[in-house]
Amino acid sequence: FIDLSEKGASFNITSASSPRERLVYVLEGRASSRVAQAPRDVGRGMLMIVRPSATDVRLASAETPRTVVAVFEVK
Repeated sequence: FIDLSEKGASFNITSASSPRERLVYVLEGRASSRVAQAPRDVGRGMLMIVRPSATDVRLASAETPRTVVAVFEVK
């Protein structure tokens, strides 16, 4: 679980390489995702699939009262 509630909070999902897909699920709030330089708004209940070949995939606080995401690796 990653808490992005603090203003300016961000997390690079791909900072550690993995041979597996990662699933990112927004539990609460809203976040801004950035893959390379393409931004996208990600809200509660949305699921992102991050391929093993992806690089520099970031989630950042969207300045909502509480933003919490869960990141899972697929076997």
